[in-house]
Amino acid sequence: MVTLDSESAIKAARAAYDALTDAQKELVNNLSVLTDAETKLAQLKKEKADQDAADAVIVKIQAVETAVASGDKAAIRQAIRAARAAYNSLTSAQKKLVTNYSVLTEAEKAYPGTSNSTKPGGSTSADSTVKSFDTGDSSRMTLWMGCVLLSAAALTVLTRKRKRSAE
Repeated sequence: MVTLDSESAIKAARAAYDALTDAQKELVNNLSVLTDAETKLAQLKKEKADQDAADAVIVKIQAVETAVASGDKAAIRQAIRAARAAYNSLTSAQKKLVTNYSVLTEAEKAYPGTSNSTKPGGSTSADSTVKSFDTGDSSRMTLWMGCVLLSAAALTVLTRKRKRSAE
């Protein structure tokens, strides 16, 4: 039986097979056992990775429950947004492994406007709005554009002078 603990034995068997000469490889009559084990191991590793990703989202959704119990609206908003973003980043197979997804959807209904992310099905939250960010850049764009235009004009004048002096 192949388990995740079998990985080192499977890799050793593959290395031993690969080290054989072509003539020796022809004498191996059970190569399918190795290839089947490699396939099963890859499947188990993917399933574990999927479960690990789902478990991380389950923990984030549990944090939503904790935040709701605390009554702190800022914490609730942050927990819902984090859980929604994490859930949305999962593949469809991983989403099926999230056992407490209903907690997230119920919290989103109870606290409208807390989730700005896309919900399953492609619709966005009715209360979500797009907000612009304050980048802290207080420079004036017209000043920068003026500098660019002045530089371009100076380059043009210099280029023309060079062409005239070269003639």
